[in-house]
Amino acid sequence: MPPAEFFTAIGTIILAVVTFVLVIVTLMMAHDARKSSYGQFILRLGSELWRHEDVRRNLRLNWKWDGNAEDRISLLSEEDKYNIRTYMSMYERVQVLIKKGTVATNIFEQLYGYNLFILVRHPYARKEMTRHSNAWSDFIELYKKVHDLREARKGEFPRGYTRIPDEELVITRPPASDDD
Repeated sequence: MPPAEFFTAIGTIILAVVTFVLVIVTLMMAHDARKSSYGQFILRLGSELWRHEDVRRNLRLNWKWDGNAEDRISLLSEEDKYNIRTYMSMYERVQVLIKKGTVATNIFEQLYGYNLFILVRHPYARKEMTRHSNAWSDFIELYKKVHDLREARKGEFPRGYTRIPDEELVITRPPASDDD
């Protein structure tokens, strides 16, 4: 083999090896970037839920919002009810993200499941879920998934929380599809 062909062959082999190494490094960097992006997304989700901290705090600590007393609904102002529905809608958005594969249900359950149950134990939220179950179908789907996960891992539920029976959460239309 003439020297020119030999060096061309060696150069081609070296170029192929370098290209292969660069592809591997690029894939590793993309994987790390995805993990970092997911972590940033989970933190951002926490920030969005934190924007409703006053509602969460009231659901936990305010006697007027006490989730254990049905008669407390009458003490809520229209603004209080609106705030509870808005907080519920934030969780609906999470369910949409779970359906799209953006958020893992088990991670959401570990980080935010307890707060979801604090919300669901409130009589006004329960009333919304049972009376308007079609309107809250994504929220109900999330609630059931997270409840089942928490129960399976024997996680803690808030004091005074009880599961809403499935027969009270009748959805007569399917939740929106991924294509909607």
